[in-house]
Amino acid sequence: MGVRTLAGLAAVVLVLVLGLAPAARATGGTTLITQVHNQSLTGYDRDYVTLLNRGSQPASLGGFTLQFRPSGGGPWTVMATLPAVTLPAGRSYLVARSDAGGGSTSPLPAAADVLAPGLEVSSGGSVALVAPGPALTCTTSSECGGDQRLADLLGYGGAPIAEATATSVVALGDTAMPLRLLYGCKDTDDNAADIGSGPGGVPRTLASPAIDCAGLGPGTTTDAPTATCGEDLTAPAGQGAQRTVSATDPDDRVTDISATLGATMPLSVEGLQPSTTVGGTATARILVPPGLAAGSYTALVTAVSGPGGLQTATCQLLIRLSAAPVAPVGGPPTRAQGAAPKPAFSSLVALPGARTCVSRRRFNIRLRVPRDSTVISAEVKVNGKRVAVRKGSRLRSVVGLTKFPKGRFRVDITMKFADGQTVKGTRTYRACTVKPRAPAGSRF
Repeated sequence: MGVRTLAGLAAVVLVLVLGLAPAARATGGTTLITQVHNQSLTGYDRDYVTLLNRGSQPASLGGFTLQFRPSGGGPWTVMATLPAVTLPAGRSYLVARSDAGGGSTSPLPAAADVLAPGLEVSSGGSVALVAPGPALTCTTSSECGGDQRLADLLGYGGAPIAEATATSVVALGDTAMPLRLLYGCKDTDDNAADIGSGPGGVPRTLASPAIDCAGLGPGTTTDAPTATCGEDLTAPAGQGAQRTVSATDPDDRVTDISATLGATMPLSVEGLQPSTTVGGTATARILVPPGLAAGSYTALVTAVSGPGGLQTATCQLLIRLSAAPVAPVGGPPTRAQGAAPKPAFSSLVALPGARTCVSRRRFNIRLRVPRDSTVISAEVKVNGKRVAVRKGSRLRSVVGLTKFPKGRFRVDITMKFADGQTVKGTRTYRACTVKPRAPAGSRF
């Protein structure tokens, strides 16, 4: 048998052996880092990183590590070692920190595909997906690119280590985060071109719908959707309330709108009208349950668009529920059954008389809160400039006059209450050269 024939037989045997190999394979550049989120004070209060298998075959992640290096430099840190999992084509994988720095509740523990106690990212840095082995030691982009274990690299916030050029996008909790374009599929080996800024918060997981990266045309874009909650929702407690919210995506259709109270309590949504055209408006009604007690609440509204719902937009709806008035027993209806009478300005503030010559150094203003009333906001301005209002058992503002010239100045006070009423008042004073003896009982 000639050498050529032996070589041909060897090739056939090799093909047969390869044909018996399992479908799963090492990432080899098909698994990408698509989302990088750092801890937010509200909503998703944990750091997390999302991966996507953009290839057409399953990818094995067992033993791969997620590593991080901050923009300011320092060694690479292994944040997480992935378990023996096979990621199907088009599917995402969520790696989240197992504890919340702020100690608040979050939907992430239940949603995460794997929890990692050491996963921690900052507003800027480099995140690497690395084949099994020790931590990276490279200190430049070119040096890291020469490491054959490197499966993907994402530099953000102007980090010095990146694929080609780092994106300028920074991670700002639920406000913004680095988000790979084309629904996580774009990979030109240039982070500045591949990574955009998207609203943080909703991560992709293994349970999320698959994304067919091969089916996205070259002209596909991913302009971020926007969600609009409107002005604050004010209503009496115990009666329920609703607000119509909307969302649009300039290059796609908005398919779903949901809402939660805080981070975990879902709110009912009715009348969802998805976008019927690209760039069209989707609407839905957010329902506030009648059993919600009086107080102020923040609802997080999330709109979803794009293949598999990768693109999201959020807005916050502030809900203010006032205590219902107590109706009298018997007798004709009185004003107590409706809105409370608007309190007089003079009953809400304690301050020097309008004709008083006040010290040029400072004087105090005290704001009184009527019984069974809730003050939403209090504002004090001196000659149009806002003065801080200190909160405690009483609302108090210290007016310093050293920066004002001798003469007259104007004090404007505005108090807003939970029942929707607003009380305003104005006083005009003149500053003295010498501080007089304070009259007995003068307050503010």
